[in-house]
Amino acid sequence: MWLLKLSSSTSPTLVSIPEHDLEPDDEHGGIVRVQYAIVSHRWEADDEEVTFDEMHSFSHPFSKANSPGYRKILKCCELAKSSNLQYLWIDTCCIDKRSSAELQEAINSMFHWFV
Repeated sequence: MWLLKLSSSTSPTLVSIPEHDLEPDDEHGGIVRVQYAIVSHRWEADDEEVTFDEMHSFSHPFSKANSPGYRKILKCCELAKSSNLQYLWIDTCCIDKRSSAELQEAINSMFHWFV
C-alpha cells in the first residue's frame, strides 16, 4: 500500500508499506505497526488534484505546488503530524490507478474504512 511519509523538513513522499505492517499485530497487543491517517476530502477539478504519478515523480520545482490539491495535501499532512502520525493516505495521490488490481483493492478498502 502506498502512503505519504511525513517529514518536518521536506515535502511528503510516497512510500510503499507492506500490507502486514498495516494489520493489527497479535504479538503486540493488536497494535498496528504503521499508524496512519486516512483522509476523506472533497475533490478539486481533475487538473488541480495531485495524482499518484505526480507524487511518485515529485521534483523541484513541483508544477502543482500552488494548486488547491497540493495545498490540501500539505494541510492534511500538518493535521496528521499534529496527531503524531508519520504517514497519511489520500486517495487522489496514493492509488496507482495504472494497476487495476491496486485500484480494485483500494476501492474495496475505502468501502471498509468509510462504512
